Amino acid sequence: DALAEACALAKDRLPFETGGILLGWRDVNRIHIAQLIEVRDLTAGHATYERSHRAAEEALHKTLAAQPADTLLGYVGEWHTHPAPQPPSRQDRKELKAIGRRSGRPVAMVVLAAAGAGQWTPFVLIAAGRTVHAAMST
Repeated sequence: DALAEACALAKDRLPFETGGILLGWRDVNRIHIAQLIEVRDLTAGHATYERSHRAAEEALHKTLAAQPADTLLGYVGEWHTHPAPQPPSRQDRKELKAIGRRSGRPVAMVVLAAAGAGQWTPFVLIAAGRTVHAAMST
């Protein structure tokens, strides 16, 4: 459902990028993505998106406050779109690595790249420690 929602938002925001944060949970070897929050960048361009940390924190706290006290949901990463058929950039990898170092836990990044005819290709990266690697999405 989160992927379908991200694809719909990506289409709605064309020709500009959009993005936000990912909610889910971690287990031993996986990050499970259950929900996403869009954090709009009103200055986003065709190849630029910058997420506001403050807006993301506010949206995260508001969403989690509406969850049951025993929820497993929490911040697990970032997502954004590329309106062109481009995989994650060096800058994307650099940002993810920095977020992973600050978090101290594995963090995901999903980049949705336009694939034509309203279709999107998801690229999933995981930062763990000082490394960033591609992950399989299911």
